[in-house]
Amino acid sequence: MQKFKAIKYIRLSYTDDKSVESNSVSNQRKLIDDFLAQHPEIEVVCEKVDDGYSGVLYDRPAFMEMMELIKSGAANCVIVKDMSRFGRNYIQVGEFTDYILPSAGCGLIALNDGVDTRSNIENDMMPFRNLFNEFYCRDLSKKVKTGRNVRCQQGKYLGSYAPLGYVLDPKDRYHYVIDPFGAELVKRIFAMRCGGMSILAIARKMNDEGIITPRDYWYQLREKENPRNISHKWTDVTVSQILRNEAYIGNKVQNKLGHMSYKNKKCIAKPPEEHIKIEGTHEPIIDKETWETVRKMDSKKKFRSGKDKQLSMFSGLLKCADCGMSMKISKDMRPNVDGKSRDLHSYICRTYSNGGKSACTSHRIREPILIKIIRQNLAQYIQKLKYSESELRKELMSRKDNNDIKSVKQQLAYSNKRIAELDKLIENLYVDKVNGTIPQSAFDRLIQKYESEHSELEEKAAALKIMVEDTAKAKDDVDRWIEIMKGYMKSGEIDRPLLMSLIDTITVEEVREENGEKVRDIRIILITI
Repeated sequence: MQKFKAIKYIRLSYTDDKSVESNSVSNQRKLIDDFLAQHPEIEVVCEKVDDGYSGVLYDRPAFMEMMELIKSGAANCVIVKDMSRFGRNYIQVGEFTDYILPSAGCGLIALNDGVDTRSNIENDMMPFRNLFNEFYCRDLSKKVKTGRNVRCQQGKYLGSYAPLGYVLDPKDRYHYVIDPFGAELVKRIFAMRCGGMSILAIARKMNDEGIITPRDYWYQLREKENPRNISHKWTDVTVSQILRNEAYIGNKVQNKLGHMSYKNKKCIAKPPEEHIKIEGTHEPIIDKETWETVRKMDSKKKFRSGKDKQLSMFSGLLKCADCGMSMKISKDMRPNVDGKSRDLHSYICRTYSNGGKSACTSHRIREPILIKIIRQNLAQYIQKLKYSESELRKELMSRKDNNDIKSVKQQLAYSNKRIAELDKLIENLYVDKVNGTIPQSAFDRLIQKYESEHSELEEKAAALKIMVEDTAKAKDDVDRWIEIMKGYMKSGEIDRPLLMSLIDTITVEEVREENGEKVRDIRIILITI
């Protein structure tokens, strides 16, 4: 009688119920031991157990150890409860059973499936069993994703730890509450950014002051050491992630990362349209005005700072009217009569600065003149605001595309409802095809009809959603703009945060002569209007 040196292999999928895990191990082990008691020709080399690993992956620790034993000749047989315990990837299971294991002179016994590759009997049903095992994983993956998405849409936080400034609520781990120390750090970072500091300068300042990093602070709250081999220093990436995190204005944005497929667990970034954003789920740390100011600064890609590393007041706002290029600051440190230097800040066309007169003209304009023009431009809105806030609000809203929002919302609701109905119809159609209850010709005709309507409705719904969001945003923009103007009325100060909040672009033309006088046109485009 031929002797076999066998490895008992047991695999468990992940579950939170530890009692279920224990029972599953016992059941698999008992089934294999009962089989071994009836086959004395099989000698057990060892038992390998993978606890909490998916069957679609083959980098399981115990599985890899088992394969090393097989390759070294220490074992020539593997015993499992059924084929799903060995693996659930149809193609790779077939590769192991048809090529890898036979090449190593190793047999495979799957008790419940009646598979025993030691015999010469053909296991004709094994490929089908493997295929159904993979279908199970694919179906389970869909259900898990659906469950996660439903919880995200309910505003439940599924992350392992809250962003800096918050901690997970002890009473509800799907929700987070403000952490005073972290919240002050976040407010300070946003304040420094609004004040004109670059993202890298903020990171350097935090390091210079010895401020603890977000990840280290997370471990500190748990009275643990950060086990990661990192520098424990602030970086521009860390600061940038904080400045772009909508959690600080009360929104939860999830489903931003995912796996390539249920077979490939490589983590990938999902496109923005797949992100799930729920607004107003928790208490904000940053007000909308500050948030919009920072967003506006991020949209300006060509900010420049001087030797003092501070952004100039109009950096990123000025454009040359002739070439369209941004304008850069030019500092002329001329001495006063008393010998002390004075800053004569002015702005010139960047094309002219880089290429000379043959490329463009200077378009030079002094900063005090720009400030004076801004005051004059804002004065008219201040007068209207003092006279009648409601009239000014109505005027600003009239400059927006004002669609019939109620009608648009009704159309969007109908489109979404019909899309859901079509999803169900298409799913049922495929089920009927698999079950053989519908002819192929009828299936082809109906699937083409449903999918065509589904595609058209998705495009329509996407356009309607944008219209609804734009209309709602218009009102928010006007409200925020008026509040900023009220703040300016009280302070009377024109600084960079105010300019970033109110102004989109300032276009500067070159000086020209008209009737013996030097004139130039300067166009100021305000945000929201």
